[in-house]
Amino acid sequence: MVSLALVASLIATASALGINCRGSGACNINDASLSDVLTQVRQIQARGQGGHYYSTGVQLACAQGKYASICAFYQSGASGTADRAAELLQGLINHKCTQCGSIPTQPGNDVSKGELTVNIVSRPCCHGTCQCPI
Repeated sequence: MVSLALVASLIATASALGINCRGSGACNINDASLSDVLTQVRQIQARGQGGHYYSTGVQLACAQGKYASICAFYQSGASGTADRAAELLQGLINHKCTQCGSIPTQPGNDVSKGELTVNIVSRPCCHGTCQCPI
């Protein structure tokens, strides 16, 4: 018989989603590149604006795909700089994400406490593979 504590532990673990390559279901058929988003954020850094602060929900950079754009943005109460976003985007790439995904911004592995997300957006901040206006 499975103990109640074990079941509760498994439920808690499942609800605390950590770093992942999930996003809109359309991420699987789109061909936008997470690496292109990182390249655009690195260009923000190269312009000397790596310390620019982005609030929750504000897009940093986007990449155009066949069907839609993917953009990077902080969410779930998180905010941060382009410098931090570049680190987090590299973490998604290291996790083998290629298009969409989310990575926690706080210690631990729980995106509900703040995350940087790359996902398909209906209203990208810019057109094509690009940096969002600051």
